Amino acid sequence: MQKTKIVMLDDWENYFSSQLDCSSFKDKIDITIHQKTLKGKELHQAIIDAEVIILLRERTAVDREFIAKAPKLKQIICTGNQVRNLDSEAVQEAGIKLSFAKGGDSKSTTAELTWTLMLSAYKQLDKLRISPAQRQWRQQDIAHEVFIPTMLKGKQLGIIGLGSIGQKVAAVAKAFGMEVACWSPNMNPKRAAEHGAKALSLEELLSTSDIVSIHLVLSESTHHILNADNLNSFKKGAVLVNTSRAEIIDPEALLNTLQNGSLGYYASDVFEQEPLPSEHPLYSLDNVLMTAHFGFVAEEVYRLFADNIRKELIDYLG
Repeated sequence: MQKTKIVMLDDWENYFSSQLDCSSFKDKIDITIHQKTLKGKELHQAIIDAEVIILLRERTAVDREFIAKAPKLKQIICTGNQVRNLDSEAVQEAGIKLSFAKGGDSKSTTAELTWTLMLSAYKQLDKLRISPAQRQWRQQDIAHEVFIPTMLKGKQLGIIGLGSIGQKVAAVAKAFGMEVACWSPNMNPKRAAEHGAKALSLEELLSTSDIVSIHLVLSESTHHILNADNLNSFKKGAVLVNTSRAEIIDPEALLNTLQNGSLGYYASDVFEQEPLPSEHPLYSLDNVLMTAHFGFVAEEVYRLFADNIRKELIDYLG
């Protein structure tokens, strides 16, 4: 019996190689799981015979060129609820079935990482920590001004996009004793007040907030909504945190703002190109904190991804 060729791409964490349980149908499949991102000829060779491709959300893009390189492809299984870098029209035209293997509560994990970045950036954890590489107590250096952290209580958190994740972030801010302001294209004072926040214009939110956190859905109207016209209006020393979508910020304007000191600190988990190239200019700035798109990554989320991928494969194999 000919086995069904299955290919999984971009298992960056090397989780599914051991946690995807195919034992009950292993005699029916030939599965290959790739850890690194494949491009060009490597990608072509990996998918040319694939009947089923499993995609980890928003890593390798699927477009018409991808589909043309996979002539035997019959089904794509995506993790998550939606995939923004997949051409669903091209998939449908090719007669390829598209299904989604949902995971755990990634909104909570994203809110958790938001606060991890927020606290690390605002308190400038790299200046406070002691470690094998930094054993000097308090990093005393008379040649430089000593960093004294300030408290969050009484400060203003500005949330751009008060959806389900933004609401979780706001609740934590209130527990710290912060004031919460918000803006989104359809925000109004009544809705903001329901979540203990005040509605401001985008310009006022940027100019008065000590920390700004982005939780906005990416669309044509929100693409580069933070740009050269408004990025220079930040309150002096403010922190900007992005765990939403990199494309909400104009990257050139962001770099200029960080270099000229209009923005005190930038902390981000998302980037227009992922993996982020090692020569990217953000690496050269000491007022930037970056994580490698871990917002939705958690064992509980991935465990459900694995369980639901398994169910999708069982349904496909019949």
